[in-house]
Amino acid sequence: MQDYYHLQLPACTQNTIRYAQYVQMTTDSLYVRFTGDDACVGEFLAANHLDVKQPRTTKGLPFQPAFGKDYGWPQDTTRQFATLGGTLTTPGKSSLVDVLIAIDYAAAAREVYLRAGIL
Repeated sequence: MQDYYHLQLPACTQNTIRYAQYVQMTTDSLYVRFTGDDACVGEFLAANHLDVKQPRTTKGLPFQPAFGKDYGWPQDTTRQFATLGGTLTTPGKSSLVDVLIAIDYAAAAREVYLRAGIL
């Protein structure tokens, strides 16, 4: 994951991380879910240089509506998430990675949902 999608995953995510890769013709996406405390979520966002100063609030996950249903991802369109995104680059790599993240800060253990796509 780290080399292909340029994602840095802190050690605090190792016990709760779940992911699925979707590849079809020229589409290549990675879906990730993990839980952690505020420090773990902050470490993940900082390690990936994702700016959390201006997150949007969305109702429901901002991904394809049906995705995640089989994986237990929430389908509740009234549940609120802080949503942010960005483009990850790594020196020496030829691809860019578009990242969209949704965080449920209302849960006791923060829930982080991520979609990464190769551009």
